[in-house]
Amino acid sequence: MPVDWAALWRVEQPPLETIVRASLIYLAVHLLLRLAGRKELSRYSSFDLAVIFLVTVAVRRAITVDDASISTAVLALTTLIAWNVFFSWLTFRSQTAAKLLKGLPRLLVQDGRPLEDALREARIGMDELMARLRIYGTQDLALVHEAYLETDGKVTFVFAHPPGVRRSS
Repeated sequence: MPVDWAALWRVEQPPLETIVRASLIYLAVHLLLRLAGRKELSRYSSFDLAVIFLVTVAVRRAITVDDASISTAVLALTTLIAWNVFFSWLTFRSQTAAKLLKGLPRLLVQDGRPLEDALREARIGMDELMARLRIYGTQDLALVHEAYLETDGKVTFVFAHPPGVRRSS
């Protein structure tokens, strides 16, 4: 069966429509992921990867309709990457944009005391907080001056004294 080389590149959907569709889908996906919360984006399980795959399958037709040409696929991909580069540049250049698009770190622990409301809003239980603390080599929350949920979903700890270092009496 011969390859129809012309059909691979034949555009059936107007290019501007592809750009508009790709842009709207990109913005909708970004907004929905932002609403999902930072913690959910910090690591991927097999379930998360399955959802990502299914989202790409689901939105593909919304972007390219029935146009299977390589030209339309490349245009859609270029549009999505352009949006990503633009938002990366914008958040680098503007603190206001960074706060709006990425959010701010959230204080979870202060002076060894967990902030229950902040943990509840971040959907982080004490078991998960302690598991993340153990990565730093301690299980003693009293050593923690502050802990933050960062904008990338990771939890970072600021210690009053480094774990394993004794305080002088």
